[in-house]
Amino acid sequence: MFNLLKLFFVIGLLFAICGCLGYRGAGGDTAVQPHLVAEAAQPSELLNVNSVLILPFNFAESARSVEGQAELFYSELSTAAMESLSIKVFDDKGLFKNTKWATSADNLRNGMQIAKKIGADAVVFTTLNSFVEREGSRLGAERPAQISFNMDLLRVSDQKSIWHASYFFRDQAVTENLLRVPQRIEDSAKPGWHAGWREADKILAEGLRSALTNLSLSREEQFS
Repeated sequence: MFNLLKLFFVIGLLFAICGCLGYRGAGGDTAVQPHLVAEAAQPSELLNVNSVLILPFNFAESARSVEGQAELFYSELSTAAMESLSIKVFDDKGLFKNTKWATSADNLRNGMQIAKKIGADAVVFTTLNSFVEREGSRLGAERPAQISFNMDLLRVSDQKSIWHASYFFRDQAVTENLLRVPQRIEDSAKPGWHAGWREADKILAEGLRSALTNLSLSREEQFS
């Protein structure tokens, strides 16, 4: 019992220190930055978007090593869109049966043509910049998972980006950043998650839902 009390005292002391000095582990800033940054240049333009076509991922040079998972990532993106957006979503992979996956120019050009054909108002175009799998055991990691992507809502009529989001997340274990202990414990209750290290695919799924939820809320705010 005495040892348990000492443990709580040490954790409390560390929380106090972190709260006063800010987090600096692994080169971090003193302030914890948001993982998602999103904005619409002219939010009112979102009012005219009532349907979207979800395009296959574009892979930046730094993420070419995971091109082979393009269809799996597309399924994850489509699921996130169906769950997060309150407008009509076109996400049938059959639409892209004659499209070469994972090439930016082809995906966007063919995607726009398909969007016009099916009557979609806009397309969701996502570029994966980084997908780093975690290396290590359940309790430790030589290399933490890292995810980074950009997402644009492109209007079909003129291909203008009317909403943009960028997402970055590099995982940290509980012991690396005690300020996030409550969130990690909450996350550990989710299927496939635990309070220690996260897997890259789980982080990507969370990021996609976060971005698309922001898009949905940004559009809904224009009706108030």
